[in-house]
Amino acid sequence: MPIIKMMKKPVSNPDRNLEQRERVTSVETGVPALVESPPLRQSSVMGAGAVSRPTKPCGTCKQDKPLSAFSRCADHGDGLQTTCKECNCKYYRANRSVILEYHRRYQQANREVLNEKTRQYYTKNRQKILERQCRCRVADKRPSRAHCAVYYALGVGHLTRQPCEICGSNNVHAHHADYARPLDVRWLCPICHGRLHAQVHYEEALT
Repeated sequence: MPIIKMMKKPVSNPDRNLEQRERVTSVETGVPALVESPPLRQSSVMGAGAVSRPTKPCGTCKQDKPLSAFSRCADHGDGLQTTCKECNCKYYRANRSVILEYHRRYQQANREVLNEKTRQYYTKNRQKILERQCRCRVADKRPSRAHCAVYYALGVGHLTRQPCEICGSNNVHAHHADYARPLDVRWLCPICHGRLHAQVHYEEALT
């Protein structure tokens, strides 16, 4: 009577299973053949002969767009927002007044928390901030000249410091919409001033 040997069930190995999935054995030759990876999806806006690059569908317009069409977002796994820049721009323009009012109320309700975060960031990155400010002064002298004109006007009484026009704080900066008009300023606290500049840069990036 033949002896039947009991074979042990092999232990599952993820690396081994992955290798087996990547290779297919030909029935005729018995030679393992490497399975080619599927090509990257090509953006519909790319012309013929263009180099393929990864794309991502927009959560709003549902179109496949290159990764450069999405803004960064550290909270998402791929580091990008789910909505493309064009859809974000359309949404912001349609709801600009509502968004600004929301930020104004949020700043008023969380002023102490925002001030503490600003102080912590400045303390941690003071040298980097000063170096960036120095480079900006060298590249464009108009802001420095406008600031000097404001300080002089305050000293001689041509300008009067006002509370922040958004939150009412008395700790204010003079914001210039146009450095060619140095005495045409808006009085904003450091938090509202920084938020305004961030909003302006965001709008410029979308356009």
